[in-house]
Amino acid sequence: MARVCAEVPGDNPDWQDLRERFGLGRAELQTFSTWFLDTPVLELSGRGVTLRLREPYSRGAKTEFVVKSWVADARRVPESWWSLKDFKCESNFYPGPILNDQCNLKTRTRLPKDISQLAVSQVLKGFSNDQKAFMEELAGVRALPPSIRLLGPLPSVKIEGTIEVDQWILPDGSRDTEISRKTLEAPETALSTLLESLKGSGFVVCPEQRGRTRRALESLLKIDQKGH
Repeated sequence: MARVCAEVPGDNPDWQDLRERFGLGRAELQTFSTWFLDTPVLELSGRGVTLRLREPYSRGAKTEFVVKSWVADARRVPESWWSLKDFKCESNFYPGPILNDQCNLKTRTRLPKDISQLAVSQVLKGFSNDQKAFMEELAGVRALPPSIRLLGPLPSVKIEGTIEVDQWILPDGSRDTEISRKTLEAPETALSTLLESLKGSGFVVCPEQRGRTRRALESLLKIDQKGH
């Protein structure tokens, strides 16, 4: 997968234009809140692990629980994991280049209340047994730190097809937009194709390409610390 951090200076993307430009047809515009779980010193992030939740705005819809972890080589992941429906590993290629393998496992759970109304212990029950095994076996996290807390929410918008556009609105009002291309092409080819498709789109490639999750966590942590 090729990924690019991009932005539209001083404006929000024209989502209809994006559908036409990237051949997304009638792809649904998804709106939801993005939440994370980590400690006040971002201990999980420091170990290459992300616990993320996507809470749909539509009432009664299931919340997506995701566990992600960087791995040295996805080809060495035990075969048993690949049989799980929602397990996958990707090579993430950013301009630079930065090439990393990242594995993740998803599940969807209908929560009894909005995440903002739940205790951390209640939210953690939404992760499946397979995800807990993932954390231990692939991410090396045998037990979650006792200081783990909810960080969020980030208002989010997403549209996906062969090209995926995912935007978070950070606490300071700035927008963090990531555009990715999912393909089996060689990473360099996928990146070249993606960058070419951005020409004339109004998107400007961010001067610094680094993991967006860390940026978001640091931003949310500042708000969280003010509240404590």
